[in-house]
Amino acid sequence: MKKKLVLCVGDSLSLPREEVSYYDTWFYKLQTTVQEYDFASSFRRALTSYRINYENPRDYLENYCPDILILHVGIVDCAPRYLPTHSMRKKLIDRLPTWLKNRVWKLVKQNGRRIVYCDVTPERYERNIQNFVKRAVDIGVQKIFLLGICQPGHLMYDRNPEIVSQVNIYNSVLKKIAAESNNCQFLNSIIEGCDEYYLSDGYHLSKIGNQVVYESICRAINE
Repeated sequence: MKKKLVLCVGDSLSLPREEVSYYDTWFYKLQTTVQEYDFASSFRRALTSYRINYENPRDYLENYCPDILILHVGIVDCAPRYLPTHSMRKKLIDRLPTWLKNRVWKLVKQNGRRIVYCDVTPERYERNIQNFVKRAVDIGVQKIFLLGICQPGHLMYDRNPEIVSQVNIYNSVLKKIAAESNNCQFLNSIIEGCDEYYLSDGYHLSKIGNQVVYESICRAINE
């Protein structure tokens, strides 16, 4: 008998890295231990709520027609930045000769990362997630898990202090959307910024962090 399909969509937090092998990722653990489902993934680096709706959107949903959806996007959307990612200023700076580019970036960084330069505003994030959830419901997805944006470790907080307030704001958006939909559930896997959950950048998941996320998803999907 055909198994139900679980589609996992997310950014680089779900991908293997030099310090974390594929076999230590939460996705690998999930698909090898939860035998009653088939699993598929659509993970991309720097994935945002905008991209899953407007840049080859079917690659993140309709082409799979899943029964269950696990969505984990938000940190790229909300992170304060030195300059807007797609701004002309940033593009011009990056085109400069290396010696000059480094000097200009040194000056830019003196102003710190700013919330106004985040990739996706909270209002747009809400519309994007609502649209993605609607698309999922329209194709018959039975259950949608909205994974909360993980609270960062101290190493990331030290470099980007306003990230914590941003994570809280964007997670409140996910909670609101989940509360408004009968087949949505907000799932906050990491609510404390414990350094052992992360690699040296303070945000990408370590082996322990992947285990924590895996266990929380496993409990939820089996309820």
